[in-house]
Amino acid sequence: MLNVRLEGLKEINDSSIQFKNNARLSKKILRKIAETLETRLRERTARGIDAKGKPFKPYSAAHAKKRLKEGKTFTVDLQFTGAMLRGLKSSTNEDKGEVVLHFPDPGEAEKASFHNEQGAGKGKVIRRFFELNKDDLDAV
Repeated sequence: MLNVRLEGLKEINDSSIQFKNNARLSKKILRKIAETLETRLRERTARGIDAKGKPFKPYSAAHAKKRLKEGKTFTVDLQFTGAMLRGLKSSTNEDKGEVVLHFPDPGEAEKASFHNEQGAGKGKVIRRFFELNKDDLDAV
């Protein structure tokens, strides 16, 4: 069985997806799965697309202005500095057949939680990026 978990602060709902199979997956295969999922989450977010395939809600006018001043695009990519998405890490456990995607740095986990669960900024805008979708699972 392959188990994929998304973990964060308690505010990020942990989720678990299990794939039933009879074979024990090697560390190399688990690592490839982890890298694939990590890359897919980062690339989708950089394109401004949520886990359901829809564009993220636009940035507030004030934040868009701040981004423009800093030479950033208006694309809602959750990467003002890039630290949060660079903070996304994965780990594997061959004995459990498990892949875990998480934010080990508490500050970056908190940012992810604001965007994904609590709502970011004054408008408390939720942009669900830290979730897996059918295309992600098909890629695995």
